Amino acid sequence: MIVTSQYPPEPGTHTKYTPAEAPIKAGAIHAGNMTLPAAVTKFRWVLADVLHRNGWRRMTPNKKRKLVAKLMVEESIIGEF
Repeated sequence: MIVTSQYPPEPGTHTKYTPAEAPIKAGAIHAGNMTLPAAVTKFRWVLADVLHRNGWRRMTPNKKRKLVAKLMVEESIIGEF
């Protein structure tokens, strides 16, 4: 599960956004602040990237989640700022 929102506009405030708390604590990936179409597009881009990495199949589910979460927030995709 991926959690994203256009609001709140300040990065890092997802922990203060009550509806996001439970899913994030349950293991959902916080993808930053972006629109739904942007989140879906970026997730597809990230998923294609990670599935072709060496060692992906041997990673634990937790390591896979952390890698996807890192790329969703930290990786800049063409035209994204």
